[in-house]
Amino acid sequence: MKREYPVRLAIGFAITLLFSYQFFWYAYKYDVPWAGQNDFQHYYPLVLEPFRYHAETLVFSFRILTPLIAHLLLKLHVFYDNAAQFDAVALYRGQLFAKPAFFAMLFANWLGIVATGALLYARVATREGRNLSLYGIIAVAAMLLAFSMLATTIAPLAEGWSWFLILLIFLLMQQTGRAALLALPLILLSIFQRELLPLFAGVFAAAELLTLRANAMSLKGRAGYLWSVVAVCALALGIYAGLVELTHMPAKYQAAAGMHWMKLGENLRERILTGAFVKQSLLSLNLCMGWIALEIAARRTGRVLAPRPDHVAIAVVAIFTLMLAMGIASGIWTNLGRLYAILTPIFALQIGERLRILTEARSP
Repeated sequence: MKREYPVRLAIGFAITLLFSYQFFWYAYKYDVPWAGQNDFQHYYPLVLEPFRYHAETLVFSFRILTPLIAHLLLKLHVFYDNAAQFDAVALYRGQLFAKPAFFAMLFANWLGIVATGALLYARVATREGRNLSLYGIIAVAAMLLAFSMLATTIAPLAEGWSWFLILLIFLLMQQTGRAALLALPLILLSIFQRELLPLFAGVFAAAELLTLRANAMSLKGRAGYLWSVVAVCALALGIYAGLVELTHMPAKYQAAAGMHWMKLGENLRERILTGAFVKQSLLSLNLCMGWIALEIAARRTGRVLAPRPDHVAIAVVAIFTLMLAMGIASGIWTNLGRLYAILTPIFALQIGERLRILTEARSP
């Protein structure tokens, strides 16, 4: 299997490249960052100077990995000049934004998406036991059809590599031995991509701990590993909180870091029942809805053990609830769909694997 895995990665890379390049081209040709992707203005200085921090954009300066990749692409002169909508909107709030930097951010995120697709395909193909996997192709296609794909992922933001890291950490956490231990340094690194990634990883580990049988001797080693994951996630979040405190992040940007918990009760009633919340936070979860439908169908076949709770489902519910509370408290409640979308590759993985289970259940 070790020899076949690189082949499956290469196939997944090629398939994702083939399926996604038109999204990249469309985004480059028609994307207007100021129509829902305003955070580009904060990432832009980091593309030009990755390690120069500005107090007004400090929360974005911590998310250095994607801008650093974009900076390297810019230095390598990776740019294709073509007429684009960006030409007409490059001047924003008195600042002229360079088109090559915009292209570099789009390209960097696209690379993250392609890398995620390769990893996703390889995982599903390995579970199926084939190099050419129909369910792997379906999983990649599902990922690319996510609501957030054009809205926030193949965009001049920082979500493409967030997809890759959350999937890689999730898959490593399912391994045993040395492979599983690789998740620990990645969790620490992930705070410099998206501060929510360690939180999500910790919730997945805690949810699996809840589903382990406490008296099973064979699972004691697994429980110890999961506790170490929780500890590393707590350490990563502690480092992030320390950086926020030490750098004196302006109060108006602390909302993006989820720092206004005292406003939860104050904002709950006036925000949770609005049409904007439903539209932007719930209706954007098309992949999650598809996974839920397939999960129910797969459990009815008996191929998924219904009596034992699924730690992935528990973790997703916990993450959704936590993000809902954080979003309402901090004032970013209409952007919760964007935060939930970080889990897109995990939803796509579950869709591919549940489809395989359903198909095998119907086979004679």
